Amino acid sequence: MKKLTTPALIELTEVFEKSDSSQSDLEGLRVQGVPGWDLCKFARITPAITSHWLNKVGYAGTMPAYRGDEKVQVEITELDDSDSSNFQYRCPETFRMRRVAASAIAVYAVKAEMYLDYIAELFGIHNAARSGAKQAPILGCLWKLGSARIGPSQVPIWFVRELGVKLDKVITHLNDVSVNPGGLLVTSGFDLPKNIQFPKNFRVVRLQEALVEFTRFSQLDFTYLERLMSQPVGALAIKTGKVYFNESTSTLSIATIKEPWKIGGVKQPKAVQRMYQAACSDIWELTHAEVLDAAYKGAPESERKGKTIHDLFKKNDKWKTYLRLTRRGHIAFNLAPD
Repeated sequence: MKKLTTPALIELTEVFEKSDSSQSDLEGLRVQGVPGWDLCKFARITPAITSHWLNKVGYAGTMPAYRGDEKVQVEITELDDSDSSNFQYRCPETFRMRRVAASAIAVYAVKAEMYLDYIAELFGIHNAARSGAKQAPILGCLWKLGSARIGPSQVPIWFVRELGVKLDKVITHLNDVSVNPGGLLVTSGFDLPKNIQFPKNFRVVRLQEALVEFTRFSQLDFTYLERLMSQPVGALAIKTGKVYFNESTSTLSIATIKEPWKIGGVKQPKAVQRMYQAACSDIWELTHAEVLDAAYKGAPESERKGKTIHDLFKKNDKWKTYLRLTRRGHIAFNLAPD
């Protein structure tokens, strides 16, 4: 599946959140989706994304129009001609009939199964384990995507839309004895309900917060998610940026890499710690000499002499995943692994 850019996924998620909104169509029936006049406000929802990710589910029967400084709802009627602007409404200021393009009043809804499959793919949930994405325990609101590896654990992943509106239904379902205790509840909304105790060790995160902020294409910040899952229920997990090095455990975490790297020995952790200290000062590239000097600090000069980066890490191939050699004689964190 072709990856979306991070801004495009954030906007598509907002449209997904609103895709269950209800309004009247031209025949007075209820239709769920986002009308064209709202969709056009999303700069990253291009015609290509609209065509691929959204369904046109009908046409709105009313739309907002200005009367002075205020907006009022006006009724839309359909014309019989073949012009592309074959809809009209009566202007509330001049009372004249005005045409409106079909694209402006078309109602669109995100293809839920396709969108949820994409989120499941970001979590690394295999196709065979995604059957839950096709079924909703709460219709149009709650889906179980499957289980994903977050840190050392397999965590059940749930996705919820309109959590603020349907909170009681969601909590009732998660409290059911048939639901395994614990998991991660990912929401497409922008505001989480305040002071709500979710059941059975569930953690809640907005998808927008779970994304890596500095990559072009959408990726989940598994370092942040692992920290969230390890926090007490209700506690806030702080995003630490692109990289984080835990000096007490000699563990390096990079937001774009699912597994943290627990570094053994003495010299290798010293080298990575020096790179992390530089990164905290917004210096993302060091010379080999600077890193090697930190690694061999306190060692006899004869031990340091002639050593290279490859010598330092020769017994640990993992370093090639987390670090990269950049221009000649320089090394950096690998923030965009393949």
